[in-house]
Amino acid sequence: MPPACACVRLLKWLTLALLSCAAVLFSLHLDWGAVLAGALHPRLSMDRDNLLTVVAVFGTTISPYLFFWQAGQAGQEMEDGQAAPGTPHTPAEMRLHLRPIKWDTPIGMGFSNPIAFSIIAAAGST
Repeated sequence: MPPACACVRLLKWLTLALLSCAAVLFSLHLDWGAVLAGALHPRLSMDRDNLLTVVAVFGTTISPYLFFWQAGQAGQEMEDGQAAPGTPHTPAEMRLHLRPIKWDTPIGMGFSNPIAFSIIAAAGST
């Protein structure tokens, strides 16, 4: 197995550590009514703590959108004739090539958003 494959496999298993963020949330004694009320109707002001929270939210949610950029960039390179060797050249080959990204992106976002909420709620309770 090439070293890159071993690294990818390790990183996939390490993502399971993110589930511990959700486990921490359930080990805390939170007023879930207050948590949901604060999530649905936040009180925002322009102080340091709220600006840091906005940066944290963007930091946890922007990365899934990079997959969309990646797919768009690959398509653009194919149209411009700048694709790397071994890159699909026909629309059918491109669809087959992008199929894993099509499923990976929504699944990743489906996991990342609840985990991001868990991180924010756990940090907010401290």
